[in-house]
Amino acid sequence: MRSSYACLAVLAVVLVACGGADQSAETQSAETSATTQITSTSDTTATATDTTETSVTDTTSSTSEATTAIEPEVDNVAHATVGDAFVDAFYSFDPATLEAVLAAAQSSLPMVLFYQGWAEGGNYEVLDQMPCNTTLDPTTVECSITVRDDLMQALNLDFNVTDTFSLTIRNGAVVDVALSSNDPELAVMAFQWVSENKPELFTDGACEGFFDGGPTPGECIRAVVQGFEEYAASEDFAGP
Repeated sequence: MRSSYACLAVLAVVLVACGGADQSAETQSAETSATTQITSTSDTTATATDTTETSVTDTTSSTSEATTAIEPEVDNVAHATVGDAFVDAFYSFDPATLEAVLAAAQSSLPMVLFYQGWAEGGNYEVLDQMPCNTTLDPTTVECSITVRDDLMQALNLDFNVTDTFSLTIRNGAVVDVALSSNDPELAVMAFQWVSENKPELFTDGACEGFFDGGPTPGECIRAVVQGFEEYAASEDFAGP
């Protein structure tokens, strides 16, 4: 726009130099008219720009609101209730009850049902059931339970293991289960000793299908407890 205005100004100077007063007046009028047009165009452009910016802002705001609207709301209370129901079913030592709770988690059943039988055979006694943690993410609940069991007693350890079940929940149902435990190092070493010295337990013995749907989890843990006792009495024992 500045280039157009400069051209008009130069034209006016040339006409004045030629002695045409009337022409100069006309030129000034033309200049004023052109300037007015330029200013008007500038105002129109600014108005259009403001309108565009407003439109973009409104669109962005609408998009943000739409995104917020589709984010799923997490019902922590409901998730905690599902977690508690799972823990109760597990420690009921009733496979049918546990299967009902895990109806939507078929891929996890072989592991969880084996562990339930293992816990029952190892005389797991619940000492502390902590509130399920529902703050990890919208679909995960973690439930931790501290127990007393025969395995630690076989190693003469004054230690109670805490198991943590990580449950994936969708539409109010458990669809996946993961398990972790804070087993002490001595228990890990004892299990390794049993695996190396009694490998038949895990091939065609009581621990066949270990944590994978094996049919005799109770017999398995009792055999492992015996192996722990043998380890504790051996020269390899690294405990107290």
